[in-house]
Amino acid sequence: MQSPAIQAALNNLVETIRTSLMAEFLELLRSGKPASLKPARKSKRAARPVKTPAKKAARKASR
Repeated sequence: MQSPAIQAALNNLVETIRTSLMAEFLELLRSGKPASLKPARKSKRAARPVKTPAKKAARKASR
């Protein structure tokens, strides 16, 4: 169970998000393109190669 203050804050957050999404949706319908065309940021984590257990074992064996 959440306190009334937390519930009110969550309700406010949900309403803010709902209003923002509705504005973006209506803008998309009017213009045919998204309101903001910001390029997605690339994650530094995704850029690193994945180390598999087999690669780790091969590297340890070569030492």
